[in-house]
Amino acid sequence: MFGGKNRDEVEDGRELNTILGKGSVIEGKISIKNSVRVDGRVVGEISSTGTITIGEKGEIEGDVNATKAVVGGKVKGRIN
Repeated sequence: MFGGKNRDEVEDGRELNTILGKGSVIEGKISIKNSVRVDGRVVGEISSTGTITIGEKGEIEGDVNATKAVVGGKVKGRIN
């Protein structure tokens, strides 16, 4: 679109394209292309090709796999 780049071509992990909002609860194995912000609760493994940001009220009960992790909430698991 602008600058001649297609949105699908942006794959460097910086684009925030997924938000798990406050009050959301997701269970299972989650895989996100690019970055994600978690303000709700995740029970299970979460993986991202970009940054996983866990908001102040966000909770993850499981392993976190990402290029970068920013933790403001709680993580009960390993961060890789």
